[in-house]
Amino acid sequence: MSPVECVRGGLSALVLASGFLLGGCAANPWKLAYVAEDASQAYAPVERVEIEYVDAFESLAPEAAQPATVDGAVRIGHGSFTGVFHGSSEDELRLFARSIGADRVRWSLKFLHLESDTRIASVSDSHTVQHRYRDGDGERRTEYDVVTTTSHYPVTEERAYYVFRAVFFRGATPAAPE
Repeated sequence: MSPVECVRGGLSALVLASGFLLGGCAANPWKLAYVAEDASQAYAPVERVEIEYVDAFESLAPEAAQPATVDGAVRIGHGSFTGVFHGSSEDELRLFARSIGADRVRWSLKFLHLESDTRIASVSDSHTVQHRYRDGDGERRTEYDVVTTTSHYPVTEERAYYVFRAVFFRGATPAAPE
């Protein structure tokens, strides 16, 4: 292999690797955390998903005694990850469940810790100051100065981290929308 081919191959690998790293930043966390019960089994995507929030977080742990079926639906996988809860968390879960063919999901979350980050915010204000006086000849004079003051304030941002868990099922009949 010539040095040029070696460099091209290395650059191609670098570009490919950086694409995977950057692409992974926006990935659905459920997709990254999903563990299929049978990796050889694939299911067709579904249109509707019944989402059930479970208060008993520990009951969804992979090591907990999980039924293979719930109301006739077969367990097809589970997932768990740590993250920040936001308004679209359940939407991400629903989208992922549709894509893997799960028409029923039981999920829960548990508070893990609070992270605080304090930074200094600067606020500046400018105003004009007018000076009136008489010069050496007795004439009135006016001068203007612009005065800028800057104040610094601490701003604290808090992020609550949770452990998310879900168990995915196939074969349930989701309730009809009301």
